[in-house]
Amino acid sequence: MKTVLRILGIELISRLGARLPGHWPRVVSLCVLVVANAVPVLGVWQGWLGFGDVFLLYWLENVVVWLTSTVRIMTAGPETNAGSVALAGFFAVHYGIFTLAHGVFT
Repeated sequence: MKTVLRILGIELISRLGARLPGHWPRVVSLCVLVVANAVPVLGVWQGWLGFGDVFLLYWLENVVVWLTSTVRIMTAGPETNAGSVALAGFFAVHYGIFTLAHGVFT
């Protein structure tokens, strides 16, 4: 699993966040979240993006959340066991159905 975390960059982001003092990891996370959600709004406002483009962008975000959350569930414990794999599979199927329905409407 460490290889998967390295490929996704989660391990690097975790190390960088751990180096920040005090409450700064939350501040940085909040700023990134606000900017990431303001860019599509700005894009529609300026005419760079249509509403369909924004809907597709949020669908792609759903896919990323689906994949990263599945990996996080599988690696939440000290070691990967059959229970965490089963729980990750359950989550992947149900969130995958939601993502599929969202993709159909997209």
